[in-house]
Amino acid sequence: MIWIKGGQGMRGRGVRVSLLLAVAGLGGVDMAAAADPFVDTRVLPRHAGRTPPDLIAYEDALGGQTTFLYRDQRLSPYQPAFDHLAAAPQPVHAMAGLSEGSTAVQALRLRAAGDGWVAAAAARGESGHAYRDGAGTKLNFGYERESEWLGGRFGRQEDTQVTIGFARDVLEDAKLLNYGLDLRYLDQGGGRATVETRSLPGWFNHAGAQAAVFYLHLDADNYNLRAAPSVRLYADGLHRGMRANGWAAHDEAASRTLFGGEISHQTHAATRYGRDYGPAVITGYWVPGVELDRASLWAEHTRRFEKGEIQAGLRYDLVSMSAADAHTVPNAPVAVFAQSAQQLYEATYGPGIDNDSLDHNISGRLRGERRLAEGSLGFLDLSRMVRSPDHAERYSGNGGPAALVEVGNPTLRPERHYKAETGASVEGNGHRGYGRASPAGAWKVSGSVWHDRIEDFVSIDWARGQTGVVSTSGGQVYRNVDAAVSGVSADIQVNPAEHLAVRLNLTGQRGRNLSDGRPLYQMPPFEANLFLDTFGGDDDLGWNVGGRLRMVAAKRAVDSDLGDGSGLDTAGPAGGFATVDLYAGLNIGTNAAVGIGIDNLFDKLYREHIKAVPNTSLGVMPNAPGRTLTLRAMVSF
Repeated sequence: MIWIKGGQGMRGRGVRVSLLLAVAGLGGVDMAAAADPFVDTRVLPRHAGRTPPDLIAYEDALGGQTTFLYRDQRLSPYQPAFDHLAAAPQPVHAMAGLSEGSTAVQALRLRAAGDGWVAAAAARGESGHAYRDGAGTKLNFGYERESEWLGGRFGRQEDTQVTIGFARDVLEDAKLLNYGLDLRYLDQGGGRATVETRSLPGWFNHAGAQAAVFYLHLDADNYNLRAAPSVRLYADGLHRGMRANGWAAHDEAASRTLFGGEISHQTHAATRYGRDYGPAVITGYWVPGVELDRASLWAEHTRRFEKGEIQAGLRYDLVSMSAADAHTVPNAPVAVFAQSAQQLYEATYGPGIDNDSLDHNISGRLRGERRLAEGSLGFLDLSRMVRSPDHAERYSGNGGPAALVEVGNPTLRPERHYKAETGASVEGNGHRGYGRASPAGAWKVSGSVWHDRIEDFVSIDWARGQTGVVSTSGGQVYRNVDAAVSGVSADIQVNPAEHLAVRLNLTGQRGRNLSDGRPLYQMPPFEANLFLDTFGGDDDLGWNVGGRLRMVAAKRAVDSDLGDGSGLDTAGPAGGFATVDLYAGLNIGTNAAVGIGIDNLFDKLYREHIKAVPNTSLGVMPNAPGRTLTLRAMVSF
């Protein structure tokens, strides 16, 4: 699979990963909150899917974390000096730094505001370089990235507001280590306009609407940034989309009732070329002109009580997909490449495959929160969420030798997630938040456990005549299986002294392919992050010195056997590792901040368990950087 954007939604793993959420925050304006429903199936990504780096959100333009792929930093160190300065009202902020893997970053952010209006713009550049691992071996990584944002908000919150935002992101010459292609050029962006009013007459007293567009264009090959292999491949992709939604709500002091709807249209196309046969010889329609139309309706209700609240919602998604170029035969002169996507579907899954799909997806969610005692809160969240397969899972159409084959499955059924999560948080002794001066002995503990039973999970596999697959070619295929994923998380914060804080964050997941009786591929192992921070200065934001011990457990439950499994845990069982980072920050006056740190202090040789490139790759993760100096400076005026 080429590194292309997932087709079902405009969001995927993690937070703020939508193309369009990159323009969500403009000087403190949240464009997303009004239009995002309680039951939001757009946030369901494919399991362990990897897409191009998502647009950085405007409010993160000054952040120090970069696009570097081979070091997983789920939790960022405490950086009060930079957080405080970035939130300051000055109209101009500038930042420069040297971060993970010797990646350089620079950013400029502008903001102007007046009576009933705010305008904002930002630009950011990153430059990735080769780095050395813990054994001193040089890894030839690198990329260039530029991001821009522009937007504004007009009107007053208590009346009617209009917000407009645009974002663009260009990534060039990204060397993808241990992967079959390099990303030569990626241009993605979009814009949206949102209107929200609280001055409606009648029963509906709060309403909003939004229109948005996005695009993504990429070029990738396997010969310009590396030694040319025996088969030179080039691929390009173009993905476009638009959506419009609206909602109306009846707000009261203790309740909210809301109805909403959305329509969207997306097109996805990607073509693979064989450069050894000529400049325009096509060897596969990777994504054969997929059209995706979606219409959604939802209703939700929130009821607030003295000690908590209950939220409930229902959603219906009608998802239509088709592949306009499925019957087009590539013009390659070699028979193994001269197969249309439709021919591949029928040779892989059986004759008579209909490449048009229509899904009727019904999702629902119920969440309750209750204050259990002073300073404590518990919750229970139950949901049924349905995800239609994306354009790559249903319609990929790459033929050729087995190592290059990827055949989507138009007959895939939507995934149905039945998830239950419960958790609680409790704090005591005057805890004021992490990194804030609190009485000695102040503390906070939070945590949750969850279980997701997935019917018709969309699994990557290899053709060997298993259930639903007639081919034994060994090429990559997609199948529906039943699966289960469970997770646990905990976060413990303690102030041993007024200006000293300790934090222990624990996470773990376990997944199982129930149909085939094997572990689910690419599941993150148990991980613990222990932070120790001391801080002081004005409002505890003037300076900080801290460290982190990151401990990742051994990964034993893997799906690494290509003979009867997916083989996508390519490295097989792997040992755990631990790393230590040090960092410090200082506010200089009211308009400048500087920071310094050392990542991987003891030069540990390790690699992450979870891949940073598409899981269609059987390559192992490259080693992470060894000891690395980090620097950062920010000014405002």
